[in-house]
Amino acid sequence: MEVDSQVLAESPWQVIVYRSQPVLIIAFRAIFGMAFAGVTGMVSIAVGWGLFVFFGGQSAQTWFIVQICAAGTGAGLGSIVAWFNIDRNTRLMMTLMAAVAVLGGLAGAWLGYEYGAYRNAIISERLGTTILLSPVTYATMGSAAMANLAMLAFRLTTSKLTAKKRKTAVDISNVPDRPVTLNSDR
Repeated sequence: MEVDSQVLAESPWQVIVYRSQPVLIIAFRAIFGMAFAGVTGMVSIAVGWGLFVFFGGQSAQTWFIVQICAAGTGAGLGSIVAWFNIDRNTRLMMTLMAAVAVLGGLAGAWLGYEYGAYRNAIISERLGTTILLSPVTYATMGSAAMANLAMLAFRLTTSKLTAKKRKTAVDISNVPDRPVTLNSDR
């Protein structure tokens, strides 16, 4: 990895910051994405709970589907905010980004709920204590984590593909062997 000569002329601290900038950006996006996806997941669960209660939902299966879909969709859309790039996005890329984030959020919500329900059953059975965190909380944490992991993988994959596309777009077969001269130079 080459560093610009202007950066080398600066202090060693600036060189360290220059080299670690991509890692810091990814770390910031991951932390912000987890926090924002968790908040939007909880808000979505609250909205889903309100819809379930006020529209007369009565079965536990309906409640399970509503909370998993609400947590996954909310966390997926929240993680898009952290991982969204403003430049060079086509409609296809934005659609794929939304699909990856929401599907990752839904998978994480389901896995988190299953883990929370299993963990709470084990703790209640072995220790006879009350449950501290409900499976819905685990569903929100799982959806936030999986949505951000899915978006991280999506961004890394698309950045590698666009870098490869840019590299192959520069075709050196059209470059002449001898220098090009203007007519006025002859």
